[in-house]
Amino acid sequence: MSMVRLLVYSNQYDIEGLVATTSTWMRQRVRPDVIRSVIDAYEQVQPNLLKHEPGFPDAAALRAIVSSGQPSYGMEAVGASKTSEGAAALVRAADRNDPRPLWIACWGGTNTLAQALMDVRASRPATDLNAFIAKLRVYSISDQDDAGAWIRREFPSLFYIVSPSTPDGEQYYMATWTGISGDRFYRNAPGADFTTFSDEWVNANIRSRGPLGKLYPKPCCIHEGDTPSFLALIGNGLDAFMSPSWGGWGGRFRHDAGGHFVDATGQAVSLGGHLVADSGQRVAVTGQAVCLGGQRVSATGHLVSLGGHLVSLGGHFVALGGQAVSLAGHLV
Repeated sequence: MSMVRLLVYSNQYDIEGLVATTSTWMRQRVRPDVIRSVIDAYEQVQPNLLKHEPGFPDAAALRAIVSSGQPSYGMEAVGASKTSEGAAALVRAADRNDPRPLWIACWGGTNTLAQALMDVRASRPATDLNAFIAKLRVYSISDQDDAGAWIRREFPSLFYIVSPSTPDGEQYYMATWTGISGDRFYRNAPGADFTTFSDEWVNANIRSRGPLGKLYPKPCCIHEGDTPSFLALIGNGLDAFMSPSWGGWGGRFRHDAGGHFVDATGQAVSLGGHLVADSGQRVAVTGQAVCLGGQRVSATGHLVSLGGHLVSLGGHFVALGGQAVSLAGHLV
């Protein structure tokens, strides 16, 4: 569950809002109660997390920013009189007097984002609308309703990362984000090492580690898929958030004909020596860098991250002409 992973990295971000939305998998209701249940478990382990690193937000502060989008599917729920508390929260966050961009991680359908953009377009002059759009950075986990295609068509200048797809899941296997834990299920990485996403490993190292670990699901398909939408924002020195084409923990992307970011293409050699399709430096977070009992792994290098709006200081690594660069890490 990516919500579990987000919270054990929550000191790396300024989380502005948590919005429950619909998707092709749950079309007629939203579940903010599920978000709150994970926050409840986080509250029990937050004191332990603070023993390792400062900055983990209070559970009460997280509960205060939970809201809901429209409890109906896709663009049928978007319109002049259909705004939601989730759409209003998004607009407030973007309007805040803050020079940093606002990252919007879309784990389900995107009709709440569509509603926010429609509301702003209807109420502001073109110059103000353009300024609003310029603050947004969207990373969508494929297209889980029909709103994403509408947004990209109506707002072509919007910074938008996605593997465009039909909303039924049939094209998910082509997406970079599946590399977080889905290469076996989607059969797109023969020879990859799946050890750290086996049930045996996850049971021993995550599900048995405290109240938050217990919420890590036993999936029908893959353990988590939404994590790449925020993983690249962690200050690891790569600064991939500045340009998705550089490649990072969220994948590597290229501009499509419409000006949005889609999966880059290429090939890679797997651990088993197989030449496999690499739909964007697959998001291989092997080694499971999080133990959910409060033990965490962090990179060295004074990594300062300012939230979903992220700045990385003192961690720029440049290799010239084939020079070797050594990166150190330590357990905290």
